Amino acid sequence: MIRRIAHSLFLLFFCIFVFNQLSGTVFAEEIKIKYIEVKGNKRVNTSTIRSKIKIKEGDVFSPEKLREDIKSIFQMGFFNDVKVETEGFEGGLKIIFIVLEKQYIESIVFEGNKELTIEKIKEKISIKPNSIVDQQIIKDNVEKIKKYYEDEGYYYA
Repeated sequence: MIRRIAHSLFLLFFCIFVFNQLSGTVFAEEIKIKYIEVKGNKRVNTSTIRSKIKIKEGDVFSPEKLREDIKSIFQMGFFNDVKVETEGFEGGLKIIFIVLEKQYIESIVFEGNKELTIEKIKEKISIKPNSIVDQQIIKDNVEKIKKYYEDEGYYYA
């Protein structure tokens, strides 16, 4: 996570440096944020992501606040990665948050279970459709199903 944040910040500072060189402004000059955009989200609503962003259009650019916003978005738990790109926009700066959403469980299918009902098996697990894929939770649920079979007398399931 720290590598991703460091990489994003490096790209951000590089883009700001290039922007300043091209526009002829002095780096120490205050740069206003003119536009904020969110890209890459499919399931998570843009307004939900924007609610975690503290910087606003019209604010003076602050690397510290941007770093906090990246961290805040990442801590929502819905994303594998959060990157930031910047570009010149209407005499100021356009900030683009690019998110990579975690995979979701679309459906749960049980195959080969002839002795126990699907409803009983579903009662034993915590995974639900539309939840985020978490390999450890999947492993834990497989163990719960195995234990349920053992408890019911099926030791080689």
